[in-house]
Amino acid sequence: MSRLTMFLILSGVIAISVIFTGEFTGVSMQQHNGEHLMQAGSSFPAILTSAVMIPFAFLYKTKGKPKIGSRPVMLWIRSLTFFIDFVTALVIIGPILTLPALLVEWQNTESFSWSFIRNWPRESDFIVAMSGALLGMIWMLFYLSFPLAQGKQTIGQYVMGYRISDFNGQRITFKRAVLRNMLGFLVLCMWPITLLMAYYHPKKHMLHDNDDGLRPERLVYEK
Repeated sequence: MSRLTMFLILSGVIAISVIFTGEFTGVSMQQHNGEHLMQAGSSFPAILTSAVMIPFAFLYKTKGKPKIGSRPVMLWIRSLTFFIDFVTALVIIGPILTLPALLVEWQNTESFSWSFIRNWPRESDFIVAMSGALLGMIWMLFYLSFPLAQGKQTIGQYVMGYRISDFNGQRITFKRAVLRNMLGFLVLCMWPITLLMAYYHPKKHMLHDNDDGLRPERLVYEK
């Protein structure tokens, strides 16, 4: 599968989520100044798409055997990669994580709907919203770590043309991949400092990159 084909598939998946689900997909609970807002949204086509995309995200085949490039992976490439992977992971799992909220609302109202907005609280709102957020974070960590442990790229990395590799060519364990991504999240939280440090680094490495360990590696694909 070419990188262009992958990009077109992602565009189609996002389009399905937007067209059939509307402006909001997922579960959200907001409380501010005594006001309460609970909303959730999903759709049957979006759930079917999620069921297909979950295995696809880890089993897709790349096209050809790329060569290792000598140029560093620029920060804008890594930033765009994170955005692609973040959106992709949420679009894939969001419709499924919304189901518990929809089922609980169905049980209380005795009328099923693929979306709802409510400005009064239920006792189950906090549990439903927090469990969805926790499962979403676990999924995000798995989505970013599993390909790395399999010697593959995330969808975003494939589209943007680089990978994370070990300097010594050793296999990256799942535990090591998880720890790297957790550290990467902390680095991202300090982005005003860490991005500036990476900008002046000769290889554009960030704090969780290492010349003798895991670091980004540019790939050059033959046309």
